[in-house]
Amino acid sequence: MGSEEERALENQLEIQLQEQKDLLSALDDALAVDPSNLELLSVQEELVQAIKDAEDGLLHLKRARLLREVDAGLHDSNSTAQNVKVEPLDQTGFKPEPLEEQSYSVG
Repeated sequence: MGSEEERALENQLEIQLQEQKDLLSALDDALAVDPSNLELLSVQEELVQAIKDAEDGLLHLKRARLLREVDAGLHDSNSTAQNVKVEPLDQTGFKPEPLEEQSYSVG
């Protein structure tokens, strides 16, 4: 699955997740009016679990995609590093700066 397809799927899941959260909010409002409604309580329980499952799934999708991107980046940097020549430091003409003693006044 391509990175663009994965991102599109993640975006679609995020939209669905937000819709579920909006539904849960409306359901909570309905339960505030009728807290003993067993059907609403059952739907609320199912919706809370569905939201949790969707969040977990989205997290796993994002983590997998990001790990693949990091692995690809590391692979690219390793192949680039193999093609880089290390140049020795030229120490001719190098003159260290003398250390100066610093004085501090107290009081």
